Amino acid sequence: MFIPRGKWGQAGVPHRGWRCTELEDLREADSSEPLAICEMCESAEIRYRHLMTHPHYPGILWCGAICAGHMEGDYKAVAARGREKTLQKANKNKRRWLKGWCTSKKGNPYKNINGYNIVIYLYRLTWGLVVTDLATGTCLKRLHGFRSADAAKLQALAACEALGG
Repeated sequence: MFIPRGKWGQAGVPHRGWRCTELEDLREADSSEPLAICEMCESAEIRYRHLMTHPHYPGILWCGAICAGHMEGDYKAVAARGREKTLQKANKNKRRWLKGWCTSKKGNPYKNINGYNIVIYLYRLTWGLVVTDLATGTCLKRLHGFRSADAAKLQALAACEALGG
């Protein structure tokens, strides 16, 4: 006889009709972060947390792909696994982006890519970035206030993607 685990067996907790509104990779934020336990089945160890919401449930639940899939009515968890693959790809792109930077004569990390020159620099104890169009020499984006050079580099990636590069 099957006995439902966790919230699957609790009265008042909907089993279908949930929606995923966010996805988090616990290893990406901090590699020392322990894996979490799915809040729906309360037993599966998960690395990717799907934030699940339901109009008839007062709170949110952080769940693994299998439970998230079942909660969405997708018993093969195709959508949930697809979200995880998309996040994995984005994280891989970020890791690749952080590599291969050159150093300018002033000692600043820079990268020339897709017609842009990106320079990361230290500015009043925080990090900043400048994105310049290589063809025209026009400054397209200037931001500062980042805690680390890597944080500025990742923002530069987002800026280049927004500019179409």
